[in-house]
Formats: sequence, C-alpha cells, structure tokens
Amino acid sequence: MFTWTKLTMSCPACISMGLSPGPSTSWYHANCGGVIEVSKYAELRCSYCGIIKHFRYWRWGCPRHGNAGKENYFQETNASSIAAQISISASLSPRMGRRWLMIFLDYLGEW
Repeated sequence: MFTWTKLTMSCPACISMGLSPGPSTSWYHANCGGVIEVSKYAELRCSYCGIIKHFRYWRWGCPRHGNAGKENYFQETNASSIAAQISISASLSPRMGRRWLMIFLDYLGEW
C-alpha cells in the first residue's frame, strides 16, 4: 500500500553545508503552506496543493542557513544528508521502521 507520513526531520541542507541542523521539525511547502509528507519511495508530497517530487528536486529553507525572503534561503542538499536525517526520523516513527527505511534508501539513490 502506498502511504504518506508527515515529514519530520532536521534540515538536510544544514547537514550538507556543515552546520548544526537543529531539532527535528515538521516541514511546510513554501508555495502554499501545506504540510510536507514523505513516502517510502523517496518522494515528497504537499498535503495542500498535491505536488509530488523526488527528494532530489526539493530545496530546503531554514533560519540556520539563511533569511526568509533572501536569495540564499532555499538550499539544495545531497543524498547522504537526506539519508542521515531520514534514518533518525524512521527510528522514531511507528509508521516507518527498518524495512521502510531500506526501501526509502534504495529509491533515494546517490546524487
């Protein structure tokens, strides 16, 4: 069954930039404010507007690496940073787990 889980993790862009990622947090789509959800197929979905894209095509904004409204606010990341943060989230979520994580990492790929 294809299920979506609310995305809760620290900022992966901070990790790839060598910054402290801060605490895990929920993520929201900057375009519409919808809650971001994750699937085991390494895709993200906005619960409001319904856009679905693979992790590699999203950029991440947080106050640790930029100021909202500034050009540098939204940053790309890499598969290693995503994998590190999702691994922590999966270990804490009853809807995820080891099998979910292994499928996710396979679909995440390397980039």
